[in-house]
Amino acid sequence: MRWRLPRSGLLSGVAEGHWLWEPDSPAVRNAFQAAVDAGNRAHGPGTHWIEESHEGRAAR
Repeated sequence: MRWRLPRSGLLSGVAEGHWLWEPDSPAVRNAFQAAVDAGNRAHGPGTHWIEESHEGRAAR
């Protein structure tokens, strides 16, 4: 899961973050989707998303 949020004040700009890669499973996908939905409700549409590994497997 990744996110991008604006910052203001002395550290103004855009903050980007991510969680560690996790192997794809229904439980992980559901948990990340719930977090994405909550983040987008709290911070605005498109600020949180699920990003998939280009290799098709989890990278750590």
